[in-house]
Amino acid sequence: MGEGRTWLTGKSWRQQRVWRCVLGPLLALVLLNGVLLLLWSFMTTRCGGLSTEQPSCWYQTRNIRPGGLGEIHEVDLTGEPQQDLPVFSGQVARASTSPRHISLSDDEAANKTSLQYHVIMRSDMNSTRHLWPWGRVYGCDALSYDTSSLASVSVVITFHDNEQLSDLLHTVRSVLQRTSPHLLAEVILVDDNSQKVELREGLDRHLAVEFPANVRLLRSATRGGLIRARLLGTRAAQAPVIVCMDSHMEVEERWLEPLLEAIRQNRRTLAASYLDWMEEKDGIWEFMHGASTWKTYFDWSFTFGFQDMSVRDKQNRNETHPVRTPITIGGMFAIEKQFFREIGEFDDGMQFWGGENIDLALRVWLFGGRVVNVPCSHAAHLERTGHRNYRVGRLEHTWVNHKRVAAVWLGDYIKYFYYYNPRSKVLDTGDLSRRIALRRKSVRDFSWFLKNVFPEMGVPDVDTFAWGGVS
Repeated sequence: MGEGRTWLTGKSWRQQRVWRCVLGPLLALVLLNGVLLLLWSFMTTRCGGLSTEQPSCWYQTRNIRPGGLGEIHEVDLTGEPQQDLPVFSGQVARASTSPRHISLSDDEAANKTSLQYHVIMRSDMNSTRHLWPWGRVYGCDALSYDTSSLASVSVVITFHDNEQLSDLLHTVRSVLQRTSPHLLAEVILVDDNSQKVELREGLDRHLAVEFPANVRLLRSATRGGLIRARLLGTRAAQAPVIVCMDSHMEVEERWLEPLLEAIRQNRRTLAASYLDWMEEKDGIWEFMHGASTWKTYFDWSFTFGFQDMSVRDKQNRNETHPVRTPITIGGMFAIEKQFFREIGEFDDGMQFWGGENIDLALRVWLFGGRVVNVPCSHAAHLERTGHRNYRVGRLEHTWVNHKRVAAVWLGDYIKYFYYYNPRSKVLDTGDLSRRIALRRKSVRDFSWFLKNVFPEMGVPDVDTFAWGGVS
């Protein structure tokens, strides 16, 4: 039988097969290559080049809350800031800027790692611009506050050698620019015995020529860690309310009023902001919007996590109201100074960092107060690849700190802590006499906390040897 040919093209079936299986895909690859070349040309023109001499002009920011990917927004940060960009569950936001506006010192230019370039690009930009989408819920914008009835605050920011000066400056600038002047009594910077030249001489220059007189600097003669550095700052605070925050943050507009309103309603309140996260991964900055219904909890191993409100709790709830939470993350919170001192401030027997958030929140509850996350107060937290502040000796110090909390506040429930942390039994906690004396002044115990604040924690069945039935 002769080779068949098509009626329209006159080509043989074999020729058509070659066209479909070989030539067609090759043509598609050629077209795709052309599209990629056009895209490359556009990016290099728009961003001033994408060679290894400059970082990429695109910051990818991704919302990773459940719900899948949704609408994509693009924000050009080279123009006017767009502060009303909506970001909800599942949305993606990308922000672009031109690296031609970024200046590097000779020392910085000598070490052109991807991480360093992205850190410098992010933090050296004009700090009056909001680099990330607002995180608060829509209903917050409709709220009004009688600021004449709100207390003023002392903002305490601690730092050590692991911090970039540019990140620290960005944090301070965002506080100064986005806080009502009559509510901001002072900003107290606590240097935990840093040795970096930029954090000493460089910071001194900025304090002398840029910042107002209500920005104060305290330098510790010895390294004490996050907890003791914060204690140094809070004891120097002069305002009625203390705000503690990390040194790598960016606050939103009207971040403070919701915290102060929660404290005005109940002076025995530990009020925490919801944190959005900016995280660097492989040279790309990702943005995670912190859901405004999360609660922060801890388990018997003293590991903290996040838990969404139950469907029942969400029903008929005003989304702008504070959310009761067992503990806070500890990165940014406000508390009345007098109440803070009544419940024992920070435990100066703790070392470096870790466990202080659990300790403080427990004491607030057990001394008749409440701990809340405030949906209308948001701040972005910068998290870089690699080490962060105060993480030297993390495990050993954290275990000691956790044991101090458990030994003082858990009472008979400490056996469950030891069950999940058997190594802690042999750790030396140091002198606990002052903390135990403080516990005797509390009006509630840990049993009350389990029943009324966090019943989901449960009591593990550690004594049962076996389970079964009798047939």
